[in-house]
Parts: sequence; C-alpha cells; structure tokens
Amino acid sequence: MFIKIFIYIFFSFNLIAQPFIPGNSYFGKNNFTEYIAGSLPIIISAPHGGDLNPTTIPDRTCNNPTTVRDSYTQELIREIDSACMEIFKCHPHIIICLLDRKKIDANRDLNRGTCGNPYAIEAWNDYHNFINIAKNKINADYQKGFYIDLHGHGHAIQRLELGYLFSKTELQYSDSVLNLPNYVNRSSIKNLVSTNKNNFTHSQLLRGDFSLGSILVKNNYPSVPSKTIPFPLASEDYFSGGYNTSVHSSFSGGAIDAVQIECNYAGVRDNATSRKNFARALVLSMKEYFLKHYFIESDFNKCTGSNGIFENESHGTVLEQVYPNPTNGKFTVIFKQNSHEKTNLIIYNLLGQEVLKRNFTSTQVTLNLPQSSPQGIYFLVIRQGEKIETKKLIVSFNQH
Repeated sequence: MFIKIFIYIFFSFNLIAQPFIPGNSYFGKNNFTEYIAGSLPIIISAPHGGDLNPTTIPDRTCNNPTTVRDSYTQELIREIDSACMEIFKCHPHIIICLLDRKKIDANRDLNRGTCGNPYAIEAWNDYHNFINIAKNKINADYQKGFYIDLHGHGHAIQRLELGYLFSKTELQYSDSVLNLPNYVNRSSIKNLVSTNKNNFTHSQLLRGDFSLGSILVKNNYPSVPSKTIPFPLASEDYFSGGYNTSVHSSFSGGAIDAVQIECNYAGVRDNATSRKNFARALVLSMKEYFLKHYFIESDFNKCTGSNGIFENESHGTVLEQVYPNPTNGKFTVIFKQNSHEKTNLIIYNLLGQEVLKRNFTSTQVTLNLPQSSPQGIYFLVIRQGEKIETKKLIVSFNQH
C-alpha cells in the first residue's frame, strides 16, 4: 500500500517542524495549546474550555472582556475524538486552548483576545497555526472539509445553537432572501452551497431536511436552525458564530466550511454519560451530513488507508540503528534481525516531498540522498508488514 505523508512547517516561536501522526498530541509553547493530529476531513476546536491560570498572563481587562469558561467543552471534544475513532476508525483534527478564558480568548482577534500580553500572543498564534495546519492537511488529502468551533452556552432553552454567521433576525428571513448571492457570500458554508452533491440551496443547507441541525434533531438533539426550529424568536438568546467561524471558514475563502456549535448544558455537557452520548450522536450526524453533501463512503478510506495507518505505528520493532546521524548524505540503516519481510523505505523532506524510495529484504542497507538534497531535517518512514516507524535524519555537510 502506498503511504502518503504530508509534513507541514510552522514557525510560531519555539514550535518545531515535525510530521504529525494522527492520534498524537502536539503542544504549543509553554504547553498552553494542544493539537491532536487527525486524518479525517474534520476540524474541531475548543477555544474556551481551558483551565490553566499562569501568573505570567494577567487576567484580561481590555475591551470589557467575557471571561466565563465554557464548562466541560474540553472534556466533550475529547469524547468526540473517541467517537470518531469508533465510527470512522480515524481521528479528527482537534485543537484545544488549555488556558482559562480569563487569560486569553482564542475566538477573538489577536488584540482583543490577548490584551497584548506576549505569552498570550504566543498561545493565540499557536492555536490558530494549529488550525491552519489542519486545514492544509485536509486540503491536501480531501480538497474540502468541515470545521466545528465548539462552545457551551448558558441560555435558558436547552438546545444546540448552530452559528453560520447570521443573526437571529437574518435567520427569520424567507428562504428566497437567504438564497440571494449577498447572503450566500456571507455564509460560513459558502463553498458547500456551490459544490454540494444534490444542488441544495443555501436555505436548505441551513434548515432543510438534510441540514446539520435537522440531522441532529433526528438524532434527538434539538437544534436551531433546523427544519423543526428554523430560527430563534426575537426574545430568545442565540449565538451566530464568532471570529473563528469567520476566519477559518469558506466565508474567508477556500473549501473548508464551518459552523459554531453552542452546546446546551443539560443532556450534552453536564456529565460523562451525556458527553459520551452526545459525542456519538454528533459524529453519526456528521457522517450522514458528509455522505449527503460532500463525499461517498469510499472517500473515508483515505483516512485509514493513508494517514490512519499510523494508528498501528509500532516504534522500536523495525529499526535497529541509523548511522551516522547527523550525516553528510550517506548513511546506513540496520533493521531488526527477527524479520525477513519486505521493507519499504521512503524519505521525505520538511515540505512533505518524497526524496528517496527503496524496497528491499536485506537487514542492512546503505543509502545516499540525491546530490541536490540540501542540508536540513528529513524523515525516514519505514514499513515492514503492518509495522510503521518514523525516524528523523539530520543532514549536515559539516559531517565527515
């Protein structure tokens, strides 16, 4: 099976370029942000579920900030990750701000979200860089995808609030008005309107039979907008979607659509059983939504047949030694003596480009990188049967 790996570089202070293995956690500077790498065309972020309160970051006071934590959204997003593994056999891309909302608001622009504190700025940049890494990965693997910004609301009505960047007043407009180009162009699912498989209109995608809200209602989670509840009443509270939904959705360009999901407390976030049940219902709803509008069933083989293979990664069972490392471009790879299986070795540079590929059955091989290869960091990806290992290789022309 051909293994395809995309490695992304980002330079956010001390973040180090590396391959992101699905299911593994990667942390920003000071461990204030977490990225659980994925291989599904799904990104889910939790900007307000953190509980870290470092003294290096004062509580925010600028611009009359909201500082209430979205209780149990960090726990909920991890349940959603588990539900994706159960249903899709693959991980979504998960991004979590681990700082308390008093310290940072990752769903506001940089100035409002950090009040200028340098440590908060680093965390804000790391958080959004992780989202961008996930978006780039999805664009490379699927060419389209979906982003959920996960929140928790404290409103009186216990229902999910789905924010597509329209106010409750705008959602009360007729279907014909919402289908006008100026409203489609302001939508967080703008790309889906023009590319969905069944040519549904914008209003149908917002609140028709096969809208995400209607599918969630069918799975026993009341939602607005949906066919059952097409819009909030003037007297009812409703969140329409914020900074993240605007910046990271197709509203701002590209082919990744988005929605802000504000989760009610009772029956969704209030205890471990509620979180588990809702997570499973959400993932099942997302699968139905994807199959109706975006993909066919076999498209999901990409996550298990390509990147998801790293779920079975087994470090230390294939490689014995790689030397010299650092190297001037010539190096030797020694494998464990207890296997005579065919070995597949691919070397990638930091851009994820294939530099060298070899197949062999020997337990030792000496390789030379192409003469045009610049010095820097490379990655050896080695497959032997169902075993996968990765090894960093440093090329320096000062080595002898």
